Amino acid sequence: RAPGLLDSKNTIYVGYMVHSGFSEQNLTQIGNTMDLIIERLQKRSYVEAISESIQFIPFVRPPENFWADSLRLSSGEKVYAHIKATDAAAEKVFSPQLEQGHWFQDGERPNGKYPAVVTAQFVQKAGLDTPIGKEVNIGSLAYEIVGVISGLKESVFEESLASVVVPISSWNRIAFYREYAAKIHSGYEDDFYSDYFKEFAHMGNLSQY
Repeated sequence: RAPGLLDSKNTIYVGYMVHSGFSEQNLTQIGNTMDLIIERLQKRSYVEAISESIQFIPFVRPPENFWADSLRLSSGEKVYAHIKATDAAAEKVFSPQLEQGHWFQDGERPNGKYPAVVTAQFVQKAGLDTPIGKEVNIGSLAYEIVGVISGLKESVFEESLASVVVPISSWNRIAFYREYAAKIHSGYEDDFYSDYFKEFAHMGNLSQY
């Protein structure tokens, strides 16, 4: 009952992982084809939204397998937090509970920086009285906090940890690994499975598109 339980009802997770033997050309082809598959599936009448993410989808791996690192605030202080990337559609798919600000939009660049959404646990850990507008640095990139959510559970029975969510567009998309979450209308699970596998069967043959 603690804050941060995302709405995973009527949500299907899909994606792929390939081995390291693929050439860069093959990986690019697979990625481009996956983009087309998702684009086609998004047009189905029973699909509400499809979100792409990295380490954001909950309840699929133990908390220790989610990425975490020390992030630097503009004050110079460092905060250890879990790092996740996703897109604007994640708000519609998972309905995170906003406490302040807003969920970032695709292409949004406040003050020339990438936007970020943080959890209330991150705000408390970092000691931020007014988190909106504060800067968080991840590697060489600067992010501006635009929203605060009540939490982000990685396991149903564990409390939310300090986390930062950034746009997937600010990260180099991992060619070996892609994950998506599709929110669909209730009762259309079999339709989605059928349509996804039918489209996925074309993987690697762009000439069919």
